[in-house]
Amino acid sequence: SPHLPWAPLQEAEDPAVTVTEFYSQIWDTSHVRPQPVGSHEDAPIRHEASFQLTHDNIAEFNRATNQNHPANGDDMPLHMAIVCGWSAMIRCVLARGGNLLRLVHLSNQFTASPDTPGLSAGDLVKSRFTVASDSFSSNHSGSLVEVFGELFIDGGEVAVTVRSVFLIREEASAHGIPSTTLDCQKFVMELESREKLAVFCSKPWLRLVEDDI
Repeated sequence: SPHLPWAPLQEAEDPAVTVTEFYSQIWDTSHVRPQPVGSHEDAPIRHEASFQLTHDNIAEFNRATNQNHPANGDDMPLHMAIVCGWSAMIRCVLARGGNLLRLVHLSNQFTASPDTPGLSAGDLVKSRFTVASDSFSSNHSGSLVEVFGELFIDGGEVAVTVRSVFLIREEASAHGIPSTTLDCQKFVMELESREKLAVFCSKPWLRLVEDDI
């Protein structure tokens, strides 16, 4: 539990459930109802949240991202938008996935509005994120989910827009590692002696299709 300062390590029966429950307490996502990709519920998923910008959390973010000499220490760096909007964003994503061990964060794109003053310390930032029914696609690794979000001061214009892409991996093995079969080109390797052949055949990862060597 994140509320305990110290706890002995224990092996979980279902790591996916344990990890998801742990971070659900931190991100306050326990109320999110999963709607898996490909389900018949086509309504967009929307979540909102608030984040208070302060001089201290802006400075902490600058230190973590090696921005040690910002022009103005009270101005929010553009890519800190991921911190302000994370709570609402991850609720949308978990509603589409639900298993953090299958979730991979691929990319972020931030756009500042040219007509709105930048966010800074003292602002109470509102965030609104959406996953539309057509915001996902599939590839050989799993399902890609795109989340679109807006950051603004309550009652004001949108200051920053955010687009993030996540990968929800295919069904995993018992260790949470996805297994994918691909058709590869044949490769011919000539072994010059029986000794080299014996070493090659002793490798645990080698599986002979035709046992005629």
